[in-house]
Amino acid sequence: MSESPAITVMLDYTTPYAKFVDYTNRKEATEVETNQEIEERLVEGVSQETANKISKEVPEQNLDYVGYIDYMKRSYATKEDSTEKTGIFTSNTLNADIEEAKNIKNMLQKARSNNSILWRGVISFDNDFLAQNGLYDPKIKKVDQVGIKKAIQKAMPNVISREKLSDSAFWWGNIHLNTDNVHVHIGISEIESARPTFFYEARQRKERKGKFEQKTLKGIKSQVYNALLKEKSRDQNLRKEQLLANLREKLLNKIGNQEVSKLDELERFYVEQALNHLPEGKRLRYGSNAKDFQISKFFIDRYLERELEKSNDFKKYKVETEKLLEDKNQAYTKADNNDMQQFVDQRIDDLKERLGNRTLKYLKGIKPQDLLENQSNIEKFSKFNQCAIHTRDPEATLIHSEKMWKKLGYQVDKDNAKEIKVNVPVRNKSKQDKLGSKFKEEKFFDVRFVTANNRQNNLDLKMLTAMTKDDLNELIKISQGVAKTRPEDKKLRQEVGIFKYALKQKVLQERNRELGTIKKLLGNYQNPAESDKLFLNYKQQQIKELQELVKLQQTPKSKLSKNEQVKKLELQNKYLDQVQVPIKKVDEKVYQNQVMLLTEERKLARQVEDQSIFQIIKGEKETKNGYIDELDTKIGIITAKYKINHNNKLIKKSNNPDEKKQYRQENGKYFQDLKKSYQKLNPSEEKETNIDFEKLANSLKVENELRWDYPHDSTFRKKVSQKSDQQRHNHQLRIKGNFKPVSKDLAKGISLITRDDTTKKAQLLRQKARDDREEEKERSI
Repeated sequence: MSESPAITVMLDYTTPYAKFVDYTNRKEATEVETNQEIEERLVEGVSQETANKISKEVPEQNLDYVGYIDYMKRSYATKEDSTEKTGIFTSNTLNADIEEAKNIKNMLQKARSNNSILWRGVISFDNDFLAQNGLYDPKIKKVDQVGIKKAIQKAMPNVISREKLSDSAFWWGNIHLNTDNVHVHIGISEIESARPTFFYEARQRKERKGKFEQKTLKGIKSQVYNALLKEKSRDQNLRKEQLLANLREKLLNKIGNQEVSKLDELERFYVEQALNHLPEGKRLRYGSNAKDFQISKFFIDRYLERELEKSNDFKKYKVETEKLLEDKNQAYTKADNNDMQQFVDQRIDDLKERLGNRTLKYLKGIKPQDLLENQSNIEKFSKFNQCAIHTRDPEATLIHSEKMWKKLGYQVDKDNAKEIKVNVPVRNKSKQDKLGSKFKEEKFFDVRFVTANNRQNNLDLKMLTAMTKDDLNELIKISQGVAKTRPEDKKLRQEVGIFKYALKQKVLQERNRELGTIKKLLGNYQNPAESDKLFLNYKQQQIKELQELVKLQQTPKSKLSKNEQVKKLELQNKYLDQVQVPIKKVDEKVYQNQVMLLTEERKLARQVEDQSIFQIIKGEKETKNGYIDELDTKIGIITAKYKINHNNKLIKKSNNPDEKKQYRQENGKYFQDLKKSYQKLNPSEEKETNIDFEKLANSLKVENELRWDYPHDSTFRKKVSQKSDQQRHNHQLRIKGNFKPVSKDLAKGISLITRDDTTKKAQLLRQKARDDREEEKERSI
């Protein structure tokens, strides 16, 4: 099988503005013109090397108007020339006679005199492709010129139409057989040009637009290719296209006719949010970039992603699309290593746009009441209340108080509604608003007796935290952009706060799972040496306190007692991030506490004998010296920040310019020290991650290779290397040892902490979580 593309299309153009010389003296002119016009040559599905080869094999590709007219007289290298017929073909004939050839020459001269453009094209064929489709016999070197000419005749009207050439446009072609590959030379021009003009600065004059769209060349290739295929191959492609069309229609119908009541909880949430954020009174298409549509579009995308993830039809569509495009890719872009995935993605994107438009139509047909169908919250009540609910209204499924229904945007029909009295706990204000042991009766009403009042948006934190961090980050970015365009929209600003709060909760949830897994792993380290036991106990206590801090951070401030608030602040100060903490917050107290903690850990680390412990803690290949060096670096960072902060305070107090200058110079040195320390903690090249599991086996039996960082490190979630990621998914490491095995729950927890997160993303998440502590929204979940 030949490695050449089955079909290659190349097109460029020349204008009558160029300096004309006699064709017999073309060498110099060709060199000049090539330099002038090389940037205007269009090539489809072929490398520059191949394009240069074609130009060399097809010298007429470099002819100007004069050379072309002379070339038209000779029409060389055509085996079907006779005294009456030529090899030239046009839209009207497969073999133009001499008079028709003269007519083309005359039209070309008129086009030149009217300053029209001459387009020069070459369509080159791979001989193997022609042979496979019965158009070429390699034994006798016979070419089916009629079949090739008819294929090009079908393609040319679309070229003229797509490029909006004038009614006076004309074209002609000639099959050439004097090179290794069969090729067709095409000429196109207009007697009266309709092409727009522009000022060509390089030549300081107005010229007509000569460049064709890349899609035009793709269209030529596609049409010629399909026209030359054997009937059997065409039928196969048609069947594949029909299969794709059927799958596409099934997907569109499913999206458009989906019953709201059958949506799962997260899908219903996405639909509700897409509907609630949909701009009112606007006719929208999915492809719209309108600012006020972007939040709704985000939730439409999430809904579609979830639907397509579980759709077998979508999986089939992707597979069949790849098969079809792989055939086409191999047929006419084999030699140029074109990215077939790009073609697949284009088809998938087209499908998603159609699905997006169908979803918009689907959303507009949903009534607020539909979102409540088949929902139930009865099981969330106590057994006593459930019994009371079923007694007073056996048909009840979804009940709320009148106040809650109103908040959700629904009006209770009190005239017809059945009152359901439910015992609810009373808040004890004397104990920090915590729920007390007293209860009171409150009236609840079933969904059957409410009607939509106005469109409200009630964001469910549980559903928001079910989303990925990437999705939440994107949602925050989009909503912040929309909020900037609507500064008066208080509700939207509140939503941004809720999205940030959800991201914070998501990060804290994952961190809590990570800490729990690390704690279990350290707990499985058995029979440590006395010198190692002190360090292990220290780290386990550290993790225990970090878990307590995460739990306090997950709790809304309004639900924390005064003692809990004090404890939270104490732990935050104790386990602050030395890299991320602002310089102005590193006062003497913070500085002394951090140095004391880091010094104590360094002291204990120096006593450790089994260096594999550091690999367990760091999740990467680490030595005792490397671990201690990192602690020293952190001491240096907090020390530099303290000195900079101290000097800044002295600068504010001082009235002496020389003293201020001295303090600033000192700070400059400290900033240089900080920069070096940051680079030391986060080198450009990642540390080696090939852990020596033979040594690790002496301390712990594990089932997977692990990576995590020092819990309050600035790089808490470093990027998992590609190698360890592959090992994690494709292999089970089993290390023999006389230690307690890791449980299934622990193995499940391991998968939660060995995620592929970049350091940059982790820092972004921590930054957001830290910012949110300052502006945490007071709300009751």
